[in-house]
Amino acid sequence: AYLKTYYPNEFIAASMSNELSNTDKLSEFYEELKRLKINVQQPCVNECFSEFIPLKNTLYYALGAIKNVGYEAIVNVVQERTNNGKYKNISDFIKRTNPKNINKLQLEGLVRAGVFDEINSNRQALFNSIPNIILKSKNNFENKMDSQINLFDDEFESNDDFLEQIDDWKTDKKLSKEFETLGFFISDHPLNQYKIIFNQYNIINYEQFENDKNSLSSNIACTVLKVQEKKTQKGNSYAIVKFSDLSGVFEIFIFSDIFELNRDKLVEGNSIMITLIKSYLD
Repeated sequence: AYLKTYYPNEFIAASMSNELSNTDKLSEFYEELKRLKINVQQPCVNECFSEFIPLKNTLYYALGAIKNVGYEAIVNVVQERTNNGKYKNISDFIKRTNPKNINKLQLEGLVRAGVFDEINSNRQALFNSIPNIILKSKNNFENKMDSQINLFDDEFESNDDFLEQIDDWKTDKKLSKEFETLGFFISDHPLNQYKIIFNQYNIINYEQFENDKNSLSSNIACTVLKVQEKKTQKGNSYAIVKFSDLSGVFEIFIFSDIFELNRDKLVEGNSIMITLIKSYLD
C-alpha cells in the first residue's frame, strides 16, 4: 500500500468536470483557483480538452463546459487534434472537422469564448464569418464523400481570405460576450482598462473596504455578474447583486429605492463605480 499525493487543482478539476453545464458552480470554482494562485489556461482549440485537465500548476479549461458546445462534438474536435496535430488556422480547422461538430450555435459559443484566439484573434471577424465557415465545411465534406480532389487544397489550408475583413470587438464587448458563454471573465477583466483612473476617484477593492475597520465609506469599481430581482410583501422590487472586482467576487443587497433608480445600470456584464457606506448597529 502507498499514499498518493493529490494537488488542489486535481480535486478542483474533477469537481469542475462534474459540473460542466453549471456556470454558477464553475464561476465559484474559478474564484477558488484564483485564491489558490493556480493558473488557468483560457479555452483554446490547440491546448485544451473536452474536460478540465490539471497539469502541474495549470488547469486547462474544458471546451465541453462552453455554453451551447456539445460535449460529444468537442470530443471529436480534440481527438482530431490529438491524432493529427494542432490546427494551423481556421481553414485547416474546417478541413479537418466534420460539419456535424461545428453548427452555428457551437461556433458562436467557441468564438465568444476565445477558443480560436491562438490561430485568429479577431473574434468579431470569426463571428460574422460563421455562415461562410459552415458553408465551406459542408462543401469540403461533400467533396470528400464524392472522392473529389481539390486542386487548390494547399491554398485552402493556408488561406483565410473568406473571413470578413472587420476590426475586432472592443474590449468591453469582447469580454461581455465571453461572459455570456462562460459565466465569468477568464482572458481579462473589464476593469483592467480603467485602472488608470482608480487613484483619481479613490477607488479601492471590496476586500480592502470590508477588512479595514477605519474605512467607513469608499468607492468600489466592479462589474455586474448576476442580478437576482425579488419582491417585498408590498410588491416593491429589490435585488441581490453579485459583483466582481479585481480582488474577487462579492454580493450586495440593493434596497428597493436604490434598485429602481439604478435598474438600467445593474445589467450583467456592465462595469460601474459604486459608493459603499458602512453602517454599524448599536
